[in-house]
Amino acid sequence: GALSNLSIAMLGLGPYIIADGKFLWVYDVDLAQITKRKIDYKSAASPAMLLSGSFRDLTKMFTIKLIYHAASKEDVWFELQPKAKDVLYRSIRLHFQSNRLLSMQIDDSFDQESVIKFSDIKVNQNLPTRLFQMKIPKGVDLLET
Repeated sequence: GALSNLSIAMLGLGPYIIADGKFLWVYDVDLAQITKRKIDYKSAASPAMLLSGSFRDLTKMFTIKLIYHAASKEDVWFELQPKAKDVLYRSIRLHFQSNRLLSMQIDDSFDQESVIKFSDIKVNQNLPTRLFQMKIPKGVDLLET
């Protein structure tokens, strides 16, 4: 079934991103600005939906096809094409190996491809809740969308 909450904290070269289960917070340090938006788990436009939605929800919003399968390596690729016309991407390809998500490739409506690679994945770790709480620093603007 679907997860009721999705908590993610990513720190890298780009902005600092937190999803606390209700809101997506994006902190752009260079711009001294935080954008806060409500997470819509039932929308095909939401990447959170891909990671937390039920299979039934996915099949309502996407045409899903198996595009590659190598049984010997448990290597599988799926392509998801949104049924809705008001999304910003044409397709998403998900690459799994041994039932672990390795990458997402997103082809947007401007013929750009974004690749997100997952590595050193640890599932169901006990992490401090402070990692999933946005604390707005002094002097930083908050934009709610």
